[in-house]
Amino acid sequence: MKAGQPGITTHHGYYTASGTAAAYGDSGARPGLRFFGLVLLVLLALIGLALQHMQAPSTGSPQDGRLFTAQAGLWTDENARLIYSYRSYSLDLPQDERFFEAAKLLASRLGLSPVTKAPAALTATSESDGPLEQAQPGFTAKSPETDPLRTSLHVTPLPDGRTYMLLSLEGRLGDASAAPWQAQLQLLETEMTALEPSGQPPVWNMMVQGEALPRLQNNPDALWSELSSGFDAKVLSRYADSRTVSQTFDSASLSRSASFPLQHFSTGARQKGTLNLQAALHRDTETGHLRLTLGTPLITIEY
Repeated sequence: MKAGQPGITTHHGYYTASGTAAAYGDSGARPGLRFFGLVLLVLLALIGLALQHMQAPSTGSPQDGRLFTAQAGLWTDENARLIYSYRSYSLDLPQDERFFEAAKLLASRLGLSPVTKAPAALTATSESDGPLEQAQPGFTAKSPETDPLRTSLHVTPLPDGRTYMLLSLEGRLGDASAAPWQAQLQLLETEMTALEPSGQPPVWNMMVQGEALPRLQNNPDALWSELSSGFDAKVLSRYADSRTVSQTFDSASLSRSASFPLQHFSTGARQKGTLNLQAALHRDTETGHLRLTLGTPLITIEY
């Protein structure tokens, strides 16, 4: 193993990666394609494993959102991105020529303008949970670019008769408790609940991303103890390289969770584990500052 590379250690008998003194990097370090490729591969692998093995999670509660945003405000400022995303494979939309009209009507009820003018294939992005195999023509709608609360809707019929949907709401962390955000969130929840065959409210994936506060820039390791305490969380795994440190947790304070496979480091035995909180600190190559990303139950955006 070369000097400066992260070493592999065990944590409670499972895979973890422990960083060297070079973790979080140095603002003068030279980034390379190998680093960016590694970060992307690790992120996609973790998301893929968790989502492929995700159990039907609990619906969560408003308390989850309030706790999550309140704690995030201790480590980043009010201008940080706040993202709520919701994915469904069982949206109740017609699977024939009426699909586009039904999708347009849904977009209209959400106050969104169609981006798809004619049937066009919907391509999965890095924020989706993997490629949509043999996806049929899809539909996309978004809120106006000038809207401070950015809402987007992507729906596409799947060959097996289901409808895939990705709905997201993005704004500022500082506006999480404001009336406009709460009203838009309530509208989205009402519409999604009406469309889901189960009649259950949507289970949001919540994320916050912004520059870490100055006190963490100088002492980044303080985040991990504060996060464990604030969320009553235990560490499941840790990854570190020259610019990024990320940890996955199981929090007793958050009601939603995802199930994923854990592989024992020495024996190779596999068993299920649950996660509901992820956090990452990444050194920005342009500013040299640390960027914080939090997600519950998962982070599904780039660090």
